[in-house]
Amino acid sequence: MDRELALFIRSFRGELSTQDKTDLAALLEDGCAAKKYEHYRRIWDTAIAEGRAAVPDSDKTWKVLFSEIRTSERRRRRKRIFISAVSLSGIAAVLAIFFTFNLISEDSSGEDRLSDAATAEWEIPSSDKIIFRTSSGKYYSVDSRQAEISSLEDGSISINSVCLETESGHGYNRVRIPRGKMATLNLPDGSRICLNSISDLTFPSKFTDTGRMVYLSGEAYFSVAKDEQKPFTVLSDNMDVSVLGTEFNFEASGRDAVVTLVSGKVLVKTDTEDSCILLPNQQVSAENGKLGDVVPVDVETVVCW
Repeated sequence: MDRELALFIRSFRGELSTQDKTDLAALLEDGCAAKKYEHYRRIWDTAIAEGRAAVPDSDKTWKVLFSEIRTSERRRRRKRIFISAVSLSGIAAVLAIFFTFNLISEDSSGEDRLSDAATAEWEIPSSDKIIFRTSSGKYYSVDSRQAEISSLEDGSISINSVCLETESGHGYNRVRIPRGKMATLNLPDGSRICLNSISDLTFPSKFTDTGRMVYLSGEAYFSVAKDEQKPFTVLSDNMDVSVLGTEFNFEASGRDAVVTLVSGKVLVKTDTEDSCILLPNQQVSAENGKLGDVVPVDVETVVCW
């Protein structure tokens, strides 16, 4: 077991010495290490909550544990959907069950694929450059402090007005923003996302006919193009935000998240089934999957990063 992983595990167990605490604080000043720590902590906490023996001693065993937990979460989510559906009665209800269950199953499958793409390990090491990975697996790096990335309906991709490639297939693009840098992402539907430093966003090369989903770790400001037929959903480790067309700020870090609404209306949900609706100039936070109170805020102080 490497020293970094051993230090993480001692932290999760509450067994840090005074020197360990100093070493961990210094280590977490690095954005990549901080994200790795939060990723492992989420796996650890979930394993403990499920009564699992969380004693991973290598990256490989962490990945196995993470895979087992994700499979368990998916089964529970689909079981809840089915139980809710079968509580209906009558012929009309049976038809509704068939339609609703199939529709949600398809959406859940898409959500799982997106989540898997977003949580997969990067194939290149962390750096001080903005990294963009295309759905075909190609990597591009940007050395400038800010980047303008565009993904269009025809599959073409450009960074800082330089056209990179055109892809005809469907897959997931991903962008990683290091400390001290930012990027603006233009999506095929006309939506615009401003990504803050130490953020990671995964999005499909083409949206489906039923919805628009992206996956965020970090902080971003969303300006969502309105489309009543295709809700826009931002997924994170423990909170989802669904909208038709609006502007909001979303910060997600491990098991904690904060949503601040600038305009429109959003539905906020957590993986513990908590939910609420936000109106403009309101904010809600989640800690370990549980929503706090909706509070009024001065949005300018939140989004001026």
